[in-house]
Amino acid sequence: MRIIFNYAMSVIYLLLGLYLIIKGWAGLDSFQNKGLGILLIAYGIFRAYRIYSSAAADKKENEENENDNSKKSSE
Repeated sequence: MRIIFNYAMSVIYLLLGLYLIIKGWAGLDSFQNKGLGILLIAYGIFRAYRIYSSAAADKKENEENENDNSKKSSE
C-alpha cells in the first residue's frame, strides 16, 4: 500500500510540473513557471527511481534470504 502511495505522489509531481510548463500559474511569470515545472518533474522522476530501486533491493534481499533458508533446511 505504501509503494502505491509513493508512486502516486511521483505522478502528482510529474503532472503538476507539466501543468506549470503548459498552462502556468497566474502568480508567477513564464520563466518561474517553467523553472518550477522542470524542478517538479525532475523531483517526480527522482522519487519514482528511488522507490523502484529500493523495491528492487528489497526483492533481491528477500530472494537471497529464501535461498539461504532453503540451503540450511536441505542440510
